[in-house]
Amino acid sequence: MITPPAAVILAAGSGARIGQPKYRLPAGGGTFLDRVVGLARIAGCEPVVCVVAPQEADRVRMKFDPTILVVTNPDPSRGMVSSLREAIGHVAGAPGVFVFPVDHPYIAPATMHLLMECVQGQTDVVVKPEYLGRGGHPVYVPAGLFGLIREAGRDASLRTIIAGSGMRTVRVLVSDDGVIHNVNTPDDLRGEH
Repeated sequence: MITPPAAVILAAGSGARIGQPKYRLPAGGGTFLDRVVGLARIAGCEPVVCVVAPQEADRVRMKFDPTILVVTNPDPSRGMVSSLREAIGHVAGAPGVFVFPVDHPYIAPATMHLLMECVQGQTDVVVKPEYLGRGGHPVYVPAGLFGLIREAGRDASLRTIIAGSGMRTVRVLVSDDGVIHNVNTPDDLRGEH
């Protein structure tokens, strides 16, 4: 039996430009976090790890899917890689992780099925969706990059870590603009999707 990839949901930001942590925002009859957890579950990811700010941890544990593993980032101002670093310590044995920023809730379930098919058995490639020439999310990061993520400096981004690794990136062409639709302001919100 093939071990499934894990999912890491990055939700530690304060959402300053939108007035609240983005994981709480409405999408599809629930919240952004509900939607992204659902996408990870549809794809068969296990475990599903959600990284939040310390002051949000109890709220997430009480109000959301009890099967997700809630991990805190003690200093989210260090950036998204710091949240990813906190999460990968909890996915031992996974062949890799799908990295989901919580502000990308509009990804289509069919896209997740396609991406999951593309990562099966892949241990040495990064996989990312591409819409009209633009790379999107979620990005599949194989376990072979976990060491570089742990060692990365404060200014590192996932993009620079991948580029510096020399690991091959496979771009999966999709017709789903949800992979590039991140929400930063109220104007970016969509109606029921």
